Amino acid sequence: MNDFQFLKVRGRIEHFRKFREKLQKSKLDDHICDSPFSLALMCVYCPMARKRLNRIKIVLAEQDRSSTWLAEQLGKNKSTVSRWCSNSIQPTVEGLFEIARVLEVDVRELLVGTGK
Repeated sequence: MNDFQFLKVRGRIEHFRKFREKLQKSKLDDHICDSPFSLALMCVYCPMARKRLNRIKIVLAEQDRSSTWLAEQLGKNKSTVSRWCSNSIQPTVEGLFEIARVLEVDVRELLVGTGK
């Protein structure tokens, strides 16, 4: 594991340490142990960590476009757009409207529905 990978895992562990503290306050996590290994596993298996909120990657694929193309059109860093596509981070509401304008779609097509 190189230094970058280590820092990435460490950052995730810190994120889930805070998540665990919130759970402890709500008395919901009697089964969560304190080992770094279990916290790292939570990064992979915790539903909150992998929740899909946007459909940017799907819309790009439907239009046969890449995240690099979108980054160039928006004047954003490629890594930022890549993290939007992977749902690691989310664009702002204003950002979603700008993405919808560039992709020529309704902004609602960029969001995952609530199932209602």
